[in-house]
Amino acid sequence: QIPIVILSQVEKKIGEQEAGLAKILRLHFIDGYTSKEIAEMVPDTANAIRVAVHRFRNMIKDDFRWVI
Repeated sequence: QIPIVILSQVEKKIGEQEAGLAKILRLHFIDGYTSKEIAEMVPDTANAIRVAVHRFRNMIKDDFRWVI
């Protein structure tokens, strides 16, 4: 489980993304959906969603390195 303080920072970073990507990231990180489940809700493939999540993780990893 992600601590509340870190969760709010991740939510802020998600909010800075383009609307479609932000929706995917919220579904994954906040709501806990898998890539396959998200692919049933949005017009993207599960693989594209996995790639987007991976890129977002890489983008923010320096900001949250002390957590890992």
